Parts: sequence; structure tokens; C-alpha cells
Amino acid sequence: MTPKIKSAYRLVRSKYVAAALMFAVWMGIADRRSVAEHIAMKRNIARMENEVRRCRAIAQQASQRLRELKSGGKNLEKYARERYLMHATDEDLYLITED
Repeated sequence: MTPKIKSAYRLVRSKYVAAALMFAVWMGIADRRSVAEHIAMKRNIARMENEVRRCRAIAQQASQRLRELKSGGKNLEKYARERYLMHATDEDLYLITED
């Protein structure tokens, strides 16, 4: 064996290197706070933040719609006609659907 290989072999056999390798394996895989858990938690946090943004946008749209409905008769009538298909007694209502 060459001197380089012998020195590398001695280094690997060192109890400190073995302890460091065992610690790295423990932290990477086996520990409750492992690297894999941190990655999974970061993905989960990102997904939840996206969901929060989506819910805030929906809430903002709903509050805007509520302000429009509270503002007066024309908006309320328009909403009732569009949403609940209401019509006056002398009007005919035709529904056109896209298939």
C-alpha cells in the first residue's frame, strides 16, 4: 500500500472520525429533528402560506361583494338577477349554458 492510502486508512479508523460520521448519520436520518424533517416542514410551511394568501384573496373578494350589496338597490338587484336567476313578472328568463 502507498503512504497516502495508509494515512487515509488511519484517518478513517480514528475514533474521532468514526464518532463524527455516526453523529452525521444520526442527525441526517435518525434524529427527531433530522434534515429530512426540516425539509418536509419547510415544504409544509410554503404550502400553508400559499393557502393563507388564497384565503385572504377570497375574503377580500367577499368583503368587496358585501360592500357592493350594501351600497344600494341597483347592485342588489343585479346580484339577485345574476346569482339567483330572479326576474320581474313581465320578463322572460333564458338560460344559456356552455357544454
